[in-house]
Amino acid sequence: MQGVIFGAGNVGRGFIGELFSEADLEICFADVNEEIIQSINEKNQYPHIAVYNDDRQIKWITNVCAINSNDELSVIQKVTDADIIATCVGAKALPMIAPVLAKSVLSRILTTGRPVNIFLCENYHNVDQYMRSLLLKYIPETQIDLFNEKTGLISTSIGRMIPVSSPEIKDIHPAAIKVEQYKFLPYDGSALKGKIPEIPGLIWDPNVIFDFYSDRKLYLHNMGHSMTAYLAQYFDYEYIWQAIMNPIIRYFVRAAMLEAAVALSKKYQEPIEGLTDHVDNLLMRFGNKALQDTCKRVGQDPLRKLSLEDRFFGAYFMCLEQGICPNHISLGVAAGLLVLEKCEDFKFDNIESYLEEKISLLYKEQNSLHLIILLEQIDILRSGMDFNILIDFFDKYGPKNIA
Repeated sequence: MQGVIFGAGNVGRGFIGELFSEADLEICFADVNEEIIQSINEKNQYPHIAVYNDDRQIKWITNVCAINSNDELSVIQKVTDADIIATCVGAKALPMIAPVLAKSVLSRILTTGRPVNIFLCENYHNVDQYMRSLLLKYIPETQIDLFNEKTGLISTSIGRMIPVSSPEIKDIHPAAIKVEQYKFLPYDGSALKGKIPEIPGLIWDPNVIFDFYSDRKLYLHNMGHSMTAYLAQYFDYEYIWQAIMNPIIRYFVRAAMLEAAVALSKKYQEPIEGLTDHVDNLLMRFGNKALQDTCKRVGQDPLRKLSLEDRFFGAYFMCLEQGICPNHISLGVAAGLLVLEKCEDFKFDNIESYLEEKISLLYKEQNSLHLIILLEQIDILRSGMDFNILIDFFDKYGPKNIA
């Protein structure tokens, strides 16, 4: 059986390649990076290193080849023969692969009549709808119904953390990749067309709405991870593991994640016990020294991460909708906004003017106090991160006082 993976980057080589390999699939990567393509094809394998603190598991992902995704004929042939397809290119690159992917899938359908399932391994909300809109631009109108009938676009929730490869890792092999040991991939099985190979690590529970997994990833994992990076600036930490080991940072990050966990539990009627266990498991994983994941990487692109639909404000307003006081998430928002204020592409005089134009209209009249709280947190953090001052602040504005 064969699997095609669009994107031989971190997620492709570090996660999906391993899952496909453990299912004994022949793997073909489609990418534009000639150095990676050549290094994989040299011996049809690459090294995969899974780490947790002092534990280091090294194996070779074998039975692998790579092609250039601009080589249309090769891509069409591989897609035609594939038993499963995945994209791991990043949301910004999906429009670039859409033309060749649409043509390849349609060719496969018309040639073989076989359905195809494309696992969308991208950190992007509603990626299935977005990808379908991209692909349909290149499908003739007379064949859209057939294309939709035969093409499964499967949303996934990427939970594995994969840092940028260090020079030491690249010295092992140009395509070597270091990852954490966590390797579960929830997916939306309701979107499948026909069968897929049995692949260890793929998780689908038909009794759980898939949006729960994607919201859990964004509002627990991504929010807590980024908040750790933004609070780290007050202690000059380089690595995430250093930051999360600081009891002050850990206290506030865990409190924010628990606010989101309670809101998720209420929204999706999922047991709170499983969500709190997930929070503590994430905090343990954030402390994985061997990953050497930097605060700079995790906190990069604050403009996107502080956008209204992303991890911070998404979790924040989800809490308000569910009747949960998001004061600790608000602290993460404040810390992130102060990072954003220093960015070259920040086009406002200050954070207060940014909030006034971009955010304040979203606060309903009864929630105006939450905007005041956020502004006060920004003022506190401008002077540094004083634990006692913050604790007094949270006591003043605790749920019992603002209900």
